[in-house]
Amino acid sequence: MVTMTLAMTLLLMLLKGVTNMGILDVLLAKDTIVTAPKIKGENPAEMSLRLFDQEQEAATFKADTRGEPSFQPQMDKTDPAFFAEDQVSPPITGAPERRAEPSAAPTAFTPKGFVGTPTSDRTVGNDLAVTRLNELSTTPVNKQKLTDVSDTRWFQEFSRVSSEALSTGANAALLATVDHESNGGSTLVESGNYTRASAIAKLGGDPERRTAIGALYDGPQGTTVEGQRRLTKAGQEELFNIAYGTLHDGGLGNTEVGDGFKFRGRGLIQVTGRNNYASLSTALGLGDLLVREPDLLSTDPAIISAATLQYVEDKDLEGNLSAKGLARVIGHANRRNQQGVFPAETRWAAVVAELRTSGQTREADEMELRDEYAAQRAVGTTVDGSIGPNSKTAMRSWLTGNTNLTTVEASALTSEELVVAVNSAP
Repeated sequence: MVTMTLAMTLLLMLLKGVTNMGILDVLLAKDTIVTAPKIKGENPAEMSLRLFDQEQEAATFKADTRGEPSFQPQMDKTDPAFFAEDQVSPPITGAPERRAEPSAAPTAFTPKGFVGTPTSDRTVGNDLAVTRLNELSTTPVNKQKLTDVSDTRWFQEFSRVSSEALSTGANAALLATVDHESNGGSTLVESGNYTRASAIAKLGGDPERRTAIGALYDGPQGTTVEGQRRLTKAGQEELFNIAYGTLHDGGLGNTEVGDGFKFRGRGLIQVTGRNNYASLSTALGLGDLLVREPDLLSTDPAIISAATLQYVEDKDLEGNLSAKGLARVIGHANRRNQQGVFPAETRWAAVVAELRTSGQTREADEMELRDEYAAQRAVGTTVDGSIGPNSKTAMRSWLTGNTNLTTVEASALTSEELVVAVNSAP
């Protein structure tokens, strides 16, 4: 049978005009003909060399085109009892492992979710996410790059699609957010490895939560590491249940015990809360897959990428390109940090810096003017980023007294226009 197959292969190749090939070339060509698409005008030997080069590229690729450090394998810091904050995993080497195709019949969908095995659910979910990315991209995505989260090329593919799907300003806002929320895509699960002070500052949104977090660190689930109070694994889970749980979820939809930990931040922009997981899952056509398997937001590159772009579309990032607007889209706290600075101001400065670094000077200048906090500070009104009646009155009065604008002209300006006018004034 082997001899007959080889003979038939040789005969077919001769009929196609392929000559000057050795037995090894024929065998390689036979294998690749059935496993890879052929480029028009390419003979089997050329195809074999091309595929070999691609495999070598996959095996040696390490750098991130945006100049960030090489990725590390995904690490959930709640796994061990406790970690040092700067602990990292060994560098990734080798080509990504290919995803196995499901052997069962295609999975069917119902309004309640998937019908099939978890493996087939995940495979179909990946396929649907790739389909969504292709809808957003002007050029087809490379599915092979979106199957293994340890292969750094997935983030390059995401960055390419986001640059095609979003305006220059919105893309800069997204990438700056990704840098802050997930360390440029290298930390895809929210860590619970906070010190006591950091946990209270970042997760203690109200007095009751701050008291509960302090008690957790002081109790049996707290431990001292290098002079700092930290939490065991069980303590870290409880920390998220306090911060995002049923009593303090802040509209996240965490209605069941344990939801705070189950739906903690994941993905490039740290999607948090049952409601967000459910709405993204539905929007991507995944049924309730992300509610049943939330880890897919940190382990499947296609789903991570598609969910990120779906989220900023649903939250209208394009229509909220300002310091306060970005805070509304991403949902970070609107309170001053320990240095007295609003996180939204720091984030917006990063957006402007992202544009300047990429050579988009004009866009950077425009975005710099859309800082509500700076405008409020300039006119001497309450600084909170929200442009309400008091801020509008103060800005209109300031503009008529410090620029050539008349009272009538200043009164006609919208909130956004007032902010830009104040920040543009000499």
